[in-house]
Amino acid sequence: MIVHEWHSQVGSRFHADYQGLENWSTATDVLLDFQRAGIEPEFLAHPVRKGYGFDAEGTRHELSSDRPFFI
Repeated sequence: MIVHEWHSQVGSRFHADYQGLENWSTATDVLLDFQRAGIEPEFLAHPVRKGYGFDAEGTRHELSSDRPFFI
């Protein structure tokens, strides 16, 4: 598979914001999935295991997990 980037810098559409790779919907870690596909991550990765979610009424709920939600 060949992937072409439209912009001169990968990720430029995010305007240098931090982005997270979703890591909770599969049984394996997303970075391991990349490596198994032959993709060596060449970026800084910071596992996110804690955060806050909000329900329909706007009530804040603390979330935490041993496994990262995002990488």
